[in-house]
Amino acid sequence: MGQSPAIVSGRCEAPIPLARNNAFAPFFTFLDNIGAPTDRWLKQSHITAARVSGQESMVPLYSGYQFIELAAGLGHLDNLGVLVAQRASAFDLGAYGAALERATTVGEYLQIGCRHASTLCSWGTRFWLSNEGNQLRINQHLTGPDTLGVRVADVYTLVLTISMLRRFLGQEWRPGEIRLRYGLESLL
Repeated sequence: MGQSPAIVSGRCEAPIPLARNNAFAPFFTFLDNIGAPTDRWLKQSHITAARVSGQESMVPLYSGYQFIELAAGLGHLDNLGVLVAQRASAFDLGAYGAALERATTVGEYLQIGCRHASTLCSWGTRFWLSNEGNQLRINQHLTGPDTLGVRVADVYTLVLTISMLRRFLGQEWRPGEIRLRYGLESLL
């Protein structure tokens, strides 16, 4: 988890949430492949070329969400999270993906994913498992306000998780239930 906010000169200074560049890299790749003006949207989102140059470099999380929102809105891609997730692999998410790839069972994959999620994105974004009777619930909470960028990222994470589990459990596997934070069913 993240650190507590620092007190500076009598006021609270909240930390700036950061994400690894590779958390957004599947969006960059997808948009580049369809000929979208990715560089323009990155600039509008205040993500400089230097920040996106390395897989493990850090990007301000809310700038990343703003980029996703621009791409979804201006690119008329309401289903951007689904489209990107269907073409992505969690194994391609830098050091986080490499840790996931070492899992030998579905349970281990899920535990590693939950335990190391904070290495992909800081300050409040988290994944956790809970047992409910004979069912295992995978929970996710993405830091950020209720914006289109956060909603698309939430759907992306959900669809990517389902896609990855299907690699282990078979393509016919489906979750028994899906609950979304903001009523994002239309984005699915």
